Amino acid sequence: MIVEPISSGNQLPLALKARGYIPIAVRTETRFLPRQEAGFHAGDFLASDILRVRELGYEGLLSNLKTRDVALVLAGSEMGVSLAYRLADDLGTQSNSPTDLPLHRDKFYAQSALKKAGLDHIPSGLVANQEEVDVWLDLQGGFESLGRLVIKPRDSHGGDLVQVASNPAQLRAAVETILTTRNASNQSNKDMVIQKFIAGEEYAVNGAVTTIDGKLYLRITDVWRYHKSINEAGYPQYGYEELLSYDEIPAAILRVVPKILEALKFKVGAFHSEIKITPEGKAIMIETAARLYGAGNTRIAGAATDYSQINASLDSYLNKSRFLKKAGQPYRRPRLAFVYNINTPPSEVPLFAHDAKMQVVRDRMKRSWSRSDLFHMVNFYTDGQRLDPTNSLLSTFSEVEFLVRDDHRGRGWQRCQEHLRFLKELEQSNYFWSKVAD
Repeated sequence: MIVEPISSGNQLPLALKARGYIPIAVRTETRFLPRQEAGFHAGDFLASDILRVRELGYEGLLSNLKTRDVALVLAGSEMGVSLAYRLADDLGTQSNSPTDLPLHRDKFYAQSALKKAGLDHIPSGLVANQEEVDVWLDLQGGFESLGRLVIKPRDSHGGDLVQVASNPAQLRAAVETILTTRNASNQSNKDMVIQKFIAGEEYAVNGAVTTIDGKLYLRITDVWRYHKSINEAGYPQYGYEELLSYDEIPAAILRVVPKILEALKFKVGAFHSEIKITPEGKAIMIETAARLYGAGNTRIAGAATDYSQINASLDSYLNKSRFLKKAGQPYRRPRLAFVYNINTPPSEVPLFAHDAKMQVVRDRMKRSWSRSDLFHMVNFYTDGQRLDPTNSLLSTFSEVEFLVRDDHRGRGWQRCQEHLRFLKELEQSNYFWSKVAD
């Protein structure tokens, strides 16, 4: 059973069918924005196996599921985690504990747990309004002591409404934006987390864990280096992500990830952790989620490595003996993988999408014998749609994934760099959109 199989979670139904299971989709009461709702593929399920809390209520849903032989309950996205934990507990299937949910969904509690465990953490405050922000900031010594600050909704995901502030005016504007804007799950924001901005390179660390006789076993399946920036408005811009070989992973990350997962009381299933390596070489967790890596990265990582996060996650529940053979072992990456995020810029005049212009990307990456370096392309718009500026990973224009064999002689790497330069030049020249609607 998959709770909210959207984003990368929409790859789980086919993976479960391949193992002989019938997937069940459970939809929460969340009213997703169209971009996210499009990630739900109803055709992967029988109509009778799509259950909605909004129609059945929780008790009705639970009664329905108790008539079925439910083998496991998975969170198919960030917004499915809470209900997945509760259902697994009531159905008696393997799961992380519902009592540990705040450690996996609440950014403030997660940092507090790291502090309690004696691990490097980010100084953080939990605030609900501008007055509480001012009190926290004064206690910390202000901008003069902290430097830049990050403020975000307490349970945001995908970089939604995350903002960086360099002065009091920017911070006030960020607080107002968060409190007056509905989040990506179409809900109002209440509490916010305010933190010191951590400088350094950021990495996405993905994998799965399982627990046997109280011992935690871990498999890191893929690690990506983010190439991000902060725009003038203080919003993160996700340029591109590159899949690292195991040898390229900073040693500090490999040392700290097991400690982070222990401190956050992970027991089974997928994890997605974002970690920064500071200029001093420290590995500091930004956040860790109890789900698959988002969007299309899970799919292309599985094609580029020897043991995908999806297979590792399912094995952590269903085939522990196979998981144990893989646990602690370095992954192999025979192919290079990159994901380029096309960002829509701020504009004083409306910008409109033109789908036909994406053909140049397909043509550019096509090679001889009808092969292509293009693995997958996901366009988050309709032709002629008026575009909003990108302010998170949830508002990018398009995601271009390309996969190239690693020949270990640099030719594949060079081809990837040429693709990145090509995409960046098109993006910066405003090729993908126009100021006139068709």
